[in-house]
Amino acid sequence: MHTSTYRRRLGAVDGHRLGACMAANVPSRPGYATSTEELRSLSVFITDTCDVADSIALPHLTIFWIGTEVDLGPLFKRLTLPSLLNLNVFCANLEPPIPQISVTDCIARSGSQLRAAIFKSLRLSNHDLIALLRLSPSLRLLEISNDDEALTGEILGLLTAGDSPCLCPNLEIIRFLESSLSSADGVLADMVASRQSECPAAFPAAPLTRFVVQFSDAEFLLHTEDIRRLKNLESDHPKGFRVWINEPETE
Repeated sequence: MHTSTYRRRLGAVDGHRLGACMAANVPSRPGYATSTEELRSLSVFITDTCDVADSIALPHLTIFWIGTEVDLGPLFKRLTLPSLLNLNVFCANLEPPIPQISVTDCIARSGSQLRAAIFKSLRLSNHDLIALLRLSPSLRLLEISNDDEALTGEILGLLTAGDSPCLCPNLEIIRFLESSLSSADGVLADMVASRQSECPAAFPAAPLTRFVVQFSDAEFLLHTEDIRRLKNLESDHPKGFRVWINEPETE
């Protein structure tokens, strides 16, 4: 079965129209999916009010990229994605900001075993982000960008491997990009260091292979210990671990 990908810029949409649009973009020839239910990969961008009248179940969808300039609540409250592995949600800079809490509700309802989560401007509260991460122990990649509330000391503490189970113990790649870091200096480095294979812990985590962080100019001055220790961690693990601090990530 070939992967089917739907790519179209959508405006106002209801469940029937969304399903029809997706099915219309699936090649109808032998060897390809022929119905919306068989979609494996979906990419959409929503620019107008998203009024969804019907429930939408995509039982085989594994990759979902969605960009939006509006509240995703009406759509995600109707979506069920039990096979979803890779979720990328890109939100425009909305004023006032709209917390996209329905994303967490969808993951909880679907029982999705996410492997990759990339979120831009989701504007989730500390409580809602923790809830989403608790639902995603299978995550291998976590990227949070352009979010003023996401990276707190509490979040970093819960991601730290140690004497109690940490959130997302299977993470291999973490990216914190253009997001406000409100933790004390050293907490970020503690989290990353705890996720190295030789670090003893009652509840160890998989070793990180990549860590990317972008500090603002002000944060760069406030996190000198984090920066020093992160650079040392990379030099201590020249082959198995890479760090990028305020620089483009490379292969």
